[in-house]
Amino acid sequence: MGVWLGSNSAVAAPRAATTAKATDGPPGATRASVEAKLGREGRTLVQADVQAMGKDADLILIDIMRDHGASSALRTRAVDALAASGSAVARDQMVRLVTVTRDEADLPLVRKALLGLGWMGDGRIVANAGPWLDHKSPAVRLDAAVGLALSKNPEAFELLARHNRREKDADVRQQIDRLIKRHQDEHPKAVAKPSPRPRIEPPPPMEGRDSPRR
Repeated sequence: MGVWLGSNSAVAAPRAATTAKATDGPPGATRASVEAKLGREGRTLVQADVQAMGKDADLILIDIMRDHGASSALRTRAVDALAASGSAVARDQMVRLVTVTRDEADLPLVRKALLGLGWMGDGRIVANAGPWLDHKSPAVRLDAAVGLALSKNPEAFELLARHNRREKDADVRQQIDRLIKRHQDEHPKAVAKPSPRPRIEPPPPMEGRDSPRR
């Protein structure tokens, strides 16, 4: 009997371990479950929301973002979630969205991507948001400016200052001025100390210059 009970205990242990392992972390994400969570409007998505969607949720979000058969609202919400995820693959896809998109129907996605890249502090926004500052829509230009400002990148503010000299829309120009001023208030330039006057040393004597010529 003792041997038989020992055998039962040996078999039961792996089953308990398997059960514990199965409960670790959220289950794998599915398109249906991700869409259900994206459909819950009313608050801004955060990283914990994306993590709760399950494993590889960011890949499903990219599929939704690219799906022209899905509603614009759902696709835009997917871009919001990608920005919240902060993953490397999400960053790359949002840079691609900002870089290659030319379809006017996808402008809501581009605007969200510009804001998302800035919020994530991705330095590539400086190179990729520039063309959108010249878009015909003031709303798009403003979102590009806000995205650049959110990045906190000094080069972004240099770009904004240069652009604002030619910005035609008074409201956009005023908003950019406020973004630049806020950055300057938060990061005041250090006062440069005056450099001390350089000490001028007399030139070394030229060997034999005072010697009489022969």
